[in-house]
Amino acid sequence: MSLINVLGNMVLFIPLGIYLILFNHNKRIFINTLWSVIISVAVEILQYLFKVGATDIDDIILNGLGGFLGIVIYKILCKIFKDKVKYAIGFISIIAGIIFLILSICFSSGVFGIKIRIL
Repeated sequence: MSLINVLGNMVLFIPLGIYLILFNHNKRIFINTLWSVIISVAVEILQYLFKVGATDIDDIILNGLGGFLGIVIYKILCKIFKDKVKYAIGFISIIAGIIFLILSICFSSGVFGIKIRIL
């Protein structure tokens, strides 16, 4: 299993963990991590049904871990920003989205000497 696959599965589900706990009234870590795993299982089932990608238990575990990391990040942001956590998450999401867009364009066009096909 490549490092890119491991990190990719985890990083893709970090925002899910953040938004699950942000919009869910229940702020318990276990419940929101369980939701993250359930959503990951649903994604894997859809991949299998539509024959897209590879269905693998490792993906479920790594996606669940990514969701858990997102929940932990949310808890840390709550400690730092207190009542303004929603604004902080919105701002960080915009910045991360812009950075991701720029890096996607750079990697897909080969700016760094590495050309990666995204999607």
